[in-house]
Amino acid sequence: MKEKLSSQEGLTATEKADMHHQVDVIQRKIELELTNSSTVGNINDSAYLKSTKPVEQAKQAPVQSSAIDKKFDWYQNASFIFISYKVSSQEVSQQTEVNFDEQAITLRYNDQVITLELTNKIVPAESQKQSTPKKIELKLKKAIENANWMGVEKGGEAKLLATAVS
Repeated sequence: MKEKLSSQEGLTATEKADMHHQVDVIQRKIELELTNSSTVGNINDSAYLKSTKPVEQAKQAPVQSSAIDKKFDWYQNASFIFISYKVSSQEVSQQTEVNFDEQAITLRYNDQVITLELTNKIVPAESQKQSTPKKIELKLKKAIENANWMGVEKGGEAKLLATAVS
């Protein structure tokens, strides 16, 4: 690949050096992807810094698995917000306690606590948890029917997109 770059006519020496460096970075990214699948780090920084020295293994933190993944998926309909958290086992899914408040939900398993402050209000008494072997699925009853939430987590720009009038 580098040989093809060198044969490019009309490029200045600086442009050729730049292209060689970019190819090196891409090759290093590929190496990192193939060899470091169990570590966490910024692959772009690691690949870029390779031009002078290899990435030090001590600086890379091993992947830590928690019982409940902090990331979640969500969707909605006119009456409910549905939130799914991935879990490490069926035991975690079944033993996780969920607390529903008007503007927050809290998941608690052993020492792990996840609190999600909501952008809008829910009806705690009509909200529920469902456990599956790999997920905790929450069904939150919207306090305002037909309100379209722009996001779930508090701190977003817009709270409601629209409210349909019947």
